[in-house]
Amino acid sequence: MDRSEGGSSAVINLSGFYQKYTDIQASVNVLVGNVSTRQVQSAASAHEAGFEGEFVLRPVRDLTVRGNVSYLTQGYDSIRPNAVTLTLDTPVNSAPKYTYSAAVAYDLHVGDGLVTPSVDVRGVGKKPACQSGADYVCRLPAYALVGFRLDYSPDADGRWRIGVYGTNVLDKVTQQARTGYFGGFGIDRYTPGRPQEFGVESSLRF
Repeated sequence: MDRSEGGSSAVINLSGFYQKYTDIQASVNVLVGNVSTRQVQSAASAHEAGFEGEFVLRPVRDLTVRGNVSYLTQGYDSIRPNAVTLTLDTPVNSAPKYTYSAAVAYDLHVGDGLVTPSVDVRGVGKKPACQSGADYVCRLPAYALVGFRLDYSPDADGRWRIGVYGTNVLDKVTQQARTGYFGGFGIDRYTPGRPQEFGVESSLRF
């Protein structure tokens, strides 16, 4: 949906989906003669459904508000009894149930130039991790990161721009991957996300 009147405007997009999966490949125990043997065969069916929404709002000419949110639900519907690494409670994958982001920017007119401060936040829900056989025995915790930008362009067409920025400005510790106590000599290990960062950048459009 796109609505605009005068110097204001609004763009809103919504989408949803439902998917069904069959003949999912997994390890199963089969008898070859009298010997139990592990093979990869069609072993399960599953489904997933979700939606995503995004918007861009300009209530006045120089103010821009953006946002995005998504939600995902999924699960196995049937599993062969001799499947080795799957149960009905096993997550289909390690995707989070939800993600979201939002940003606010405002254009300040300074002479012929433009100064644009902006603030943003990005969030990710908890995710399954540390798989052992058919189970995920730990979760990556949910987190939200805050950032900012301050851009300056000396002319109205914005061909040349310089800016300063900060990411994860609250220096929040995040986990991007985790192994748990498996395969690591009993040590629970995780891969951290990027720490607090600040920088300067410039660009020129030809």
